[in-house]
Amino acid sequence: MDGRDSSNPFSLLANETRLGIVEAIGDASGDGEYACLSYSAIQTALGDHDAGNLNYHLRKLKARFVERTDDGYRLTVPGIRVYQAVSSGQFDGDRPTVPPTELDADCDMCDGTVVVSYERDRFIVRCDGCDVLYHRYPLSPNAFDVDDTAGLVTTAMTKSHVDSRSMLAGVCPYCSGTVERGLSADDRGDTNNDEWDVFAHLTCERCGWFVHPPVMMVAFRHPAATVFFEQRGVENPHARVEIPGPWGSTVLSTDPWRVRVDLTYEGETIRFLVDGSLDVLEWEVLEA
Repeated sequence: MDGRDSSNPFSLLANETRLGIVEAIGDASGDGEYACLSYSAIQTALGDHDAGNLNYHLRKLKARFVERTDDGYRLTVPGIRVYQAVSSGQFDGDRPTVPPTELDADCDMCDGTVVVSYERDRFIVRCDGCDVLYHRYPLSPNAFDVDDTAGLVTTAMTKSHVDSRSMLAGVCPYCSGTVERGLSADDRGDTNNDEWDVFAHLTCERCGWFVHPPVMMVAFRHPAATVFFEQRGVENPHARVEIPGPWGSTVLSTDPWRVRVDLTYEGETIRFLVDGSLDVLEWEVLEA
């Protein structure tokens, strides 16, 4: 392998045949495992490539993105990551969009209606009246059907929840780097919702991935909140665009940070105490 390939592994993929090999092995996978393809199967999948040419490209990919076994060729973990990226649709030429679609939810700021849309690879929740932005999060184009708005909401909100839970646990969901966690009353991220005054700041120290949700989402993402709502008949609460029921947050102190968050549903409240590192120090269910 030459020096350029060693310093820049992605240069190995700047070739249609090599990327085709990764896709062919990935496309043949299923039943809970990644496929192991014979040389002839890869050759057939690529359209009967010249043997010498195919051997050359397999040698280039070996040890980095593809490995040889007794049964044939399979993807390494970096190869799987490449295949996942290609399969996501993020690198396709056509970019799907979903125009603003009304939901059965009212804006907290005005009498407008909450709408969802998908633009520039992001799922967006906002008010069509005052244009308050409630939520915006990246989502792969191939993750949903553009004609299924309900499916888009479920997929996007579930993805956001899973990523946020990982970030709150201190692990970046994309690079597995360490996440810096904290609270801020000054930096509002990109929201324009004046009803929210304290924000969680979660930033990966390695790749820079970040989320800046309002503090009540720290409580809402907690497992105790999930159980609280599900025990009261709210199935899959994190697949919704709004918290089920009223909520409120109160800053008890800033040095050190102590914020109380109340989530209420049908007369019962679950109360959380969150500190400056976004740890839930305690929680309790208050009877009506």
